[in-house]
Formats: sequence, structure tokens, C-alpha cells
Amino acid sequence: ACLGRESCSVSVSEEDFKSSCRLPTMSLAVEALC
Repeated sequence: ACLGRESCSVSVSEEDFKSSCRLPTMSLAVEALC
């Protein structure tokens, strides 16, 4: 959805990533190659 654009945003929520992780925060890394 973001390839070929100068900038973009991706919205995610906790429901998108089901996890049994008990940490207070989670992170998401995104890598794109053109």
C-alpha cells in the first residue's frame, strides 16, 4: 500500500496481533524495498 509513495501511514491495533506476550508495550517493524 505504501510502495512508490514518498510517505504513508499504516494503522494497527492490538487485535491485529494476537499474542500471549505480557510485556507492557509492543513494537512493529516494517521494511520495504523498491
